[in-house]
Amino acid sequence: IPQDPAVPTVHAVTDTPGLHAALAAAQPGDVISLADGTYSGPFELTASGTAAAPIVVRGASDDGTILDGGGCACNLFEISGSFVHVERLTVQNALRGLRFKTATEANLVRRVRLRKVAFGIIGDPDQRDFYVCDNVVEGRLRWPHVYANDGGARASDDGINMQGQGHVVCHNRIGGFGDAMKVEQDGARACDFYGNEILTAYDNGVELDTSEGNTRCFRNRFTNTFVPISFQPVFGGPAYALRNVVVNIVEDQLKLYTRGPGEEPSGVVIAHNTFVSPHRMLEMASPATSHQLLLQNNLFVGPSAVAAPGVFWVGAIDGGLVDYNG
Repeated sequence: IPQDPAVPTVHAVTDTPGLHAALAAAQPGDVISLADGTYSGPFELTASGTAAAPIVVRGASDDGTILDGGGCACNLFEISGSFVHVERLTVQNALRGLRFKTATEANLVRRVRLRKVAFGIIGDPDQRDFYVCDNVVEGRLRWPHVYANDGGARASDDGINMQGQGHVVCHNRIGGFGDAMKVEQDGARACDFYGNEILTAYDNGVELDTSEGNTRCFRNRFTNTFVPISFQPVFGGPAYALRNVVVNIVEDQLKLYTRGPGEEPSGVVIAHNTFVSPHRMLEMASPATSHQLLLQNNLFVGPSAVAAPGVFWVGAIDGGLVDYNG
């Protein structure tokens, strides 16, 4: 888990001009300490820290220290450096909350509350080793409005969107977005989504779409999602969904779909999950072939008067194992 600078230089900030000045002059090892109050944005940080001396922007309290965009169609806090930590504050009233630009690495978002935003925490391609944990991310979309109601117009309103390699997204509470969590880059590897509480998702609870290998979704809870877990597709894998609990699904429990010709899911491991659905126990309505699929030791629960057939799987399975499910 990323740590504070070994030798910190603390800069106390109490107002908006002071925050702009501290961000503009930021150097490795700086800890920009914000007093409680409202700071009117947008804000930008272009400097980078180092592994031993990150730049830290930290509020006095997560509810009392507020970066406010005033309803702007902007990136409220835009960061284009590496080894930057954003901690313990509220980001609100903007189109995008935290926007990480360029191919940066080792940035951190921890104990931050984002609210009244269309997009929460958004990255760029080829970023590496972000740590995004223990946040509350609240979007503008309200359940039961879902993808089918308007043809997916809000499907890309993302809660946490990571691109690249080696990211950790853990212990966040997320609701009110199209996709709550995703890794959105062809060939992404070694990204972990675990311990998250997804309260609602207009589209998908988590997307491991277009990842290549060792992307993992485990020990999350998904409630009120259109389609909770998506693999559209996976390029070889393995991509894992392990020990998740999913309740109240509108459409497919599992999205083993294709993105286009020749791009079908391959190398997906789905094990030890529980799915509770109001319509049928298991549905996968795509005609895509699932290659090298392991679907094992899962529990699928439907209503007592289930739509026939209780298991409705359209696509073929090539070289897979489907066994020991209930």
